[in-house]
Amino acid sequence: MVAGLALTAGGGGVLGDAARTVAAVRATLASPTRTGALDAAGRVVGEHPLTGVGPGHHLQWAGPDGVTRFLGYVHNEYVQVAVDLGLVGLTLLVVLLVAIARLLWIARTTAAGRARWAGAVAAATAFAVHSGFDFVWHLPAVLLTVMVLVGTALPTPVAPVVATDPVRLNERSPHENETVK
Repeated sequence: MVAGLALTAGGGGVLGDAARTVAAVRATLASPTRTGALDAAGRVVGEHPLTGVGPGHHLQWAGPDGVTRFLGYVHNEYVQVAVDLGLVGLTLLVVLLVAIARLLWIARTTAAGRARWAGAVAAATAFAVHSGFDFVWHLPAVLLTVMVLVGTALPTPVAPVVATDPVRLNERSPHENETVK
């Protein structure tokens, strides 16, 4: 999208002016709405640090023009977890992410295909980074796709071998031959 805006903005006329205007607003990391939402989220976490406020809480803050703004999501999944579930939920999330990273690290030597492992690690890394800038966990197809890719990189579990004693297999319990009366 940004590349398309840049190409269009290079042209003259009304279309070029419109594209430059859109690019100036959208093709930037600065966003007053997201900054306001992050500030509001910080206040919420400060007021409810341990357990958060639960899902469905709408953030509100006064915009630069004095108008009260509302937003349902922070556009940062990690901060959103802190708002919804507090430091308890954020700690559990970190434990989960570390466990997934550890599984992938261990799988690097046992993975069936190095390319598959590298692709899964790249997908998980891109997903983790993108989660800091958008609310991608609310899209089940994206989350499930990343988890399936991670799963394909892990080694196939092998069934445990059960040792049996052939002598004991032929012995019968004295109670096995009794009939119930």
